[in-house]
Amino acid sequence: MFFNLSVDYTMKVAFPPRKKAKKHSIRVGVFFVSNCFYYTLITADDEINSGVALTINELIELLTVQYRCHLQQIVFISVLPQHLIWRKSVYVSQTLHQYALEQQLYHILENDLPNDGAPIWFDYLYRQESLDVYVIKQQSAEQELGKYSPLSLQVLDVLPRTLLRAFRYLSGKSQQEKVLYCFCAEQLIFLVDSPNKTEMLFSQEDFSASWHKLASTFAQNCSSIIILQTAEQTEIDFTVIEQRDEVQILPTMAAGEFITLGCALWGLDV
Repeated sequence: MFFNLSVDYTMKVAFPPRKKAKKHSIRVGVFFVSNCFYYTLITADDEINSGVALTINELIELLTVQYRCHLQQIVFISVLPQHLIWRKSVYVSQTLHQYALEQQLYHILENDLPNDGAPIWFDYLYRQESLDVYVIKQQSAEQELGKYSPLSLQVLDVLPRTLLRAFRYLSGKSQQEKVLYCFCAEQLIFLVDSPNKTEMLFSQEDFSASWHKLASTFAQNCSSIIILQTAEQTEIDFTVIEQRDEVQILPTMAAGEFITLGCALWGLDV
């Protein structure tokens, strides 16, 4: 979840505590794409419901009438467009405690971030040997929030983590395995997920060309290759993949449904 860093981000202040969804809250992932609002709702009993609404008012009516939710009970989660995000991943040779982690983050923000002085929000993920930092300009983040008004989004997440949660949930894979995930949408996204780090690659070429150029190298030493082809795409030929025994093709679904599933799983141990 993004923190508001304010204009003067050089202040060495303690970070606010990382938040988790309340145990009995209802989580709703929502994503605006193709002039409509995809949503996935996870109830307090872990029941999953997905759909599409043409307007925010229609979405509110669905949640309050059909699903009988009180808006105050809902944690709304969405994902930021990847092109608005500045990301840096660094190797960490030793375990960082909280103060050292803060110093490392501020060092990156002060020395590596291309910044014109505009206020920014940032997020980070630290695990073992890897530190990933994500930054967005506050103005861009607020414009994204405005798309969902009058809903109040509590969480803005980043695409890699959103996709990973959905992939892990549907495939049953854990964070302790090295897995190659392939998200076959309008733009191909390859995620190589291992216990220490996650690498992400984008491609505008077709799957066959992308596999030969990019993914085949990253597929080495992966225990599994998990593929999701979105409903909006024509059927893809996956026979180019030589490691057939390691391939699992998930049921086709709309890109918006898959993304909102990953959003709704925020705060859960997936």
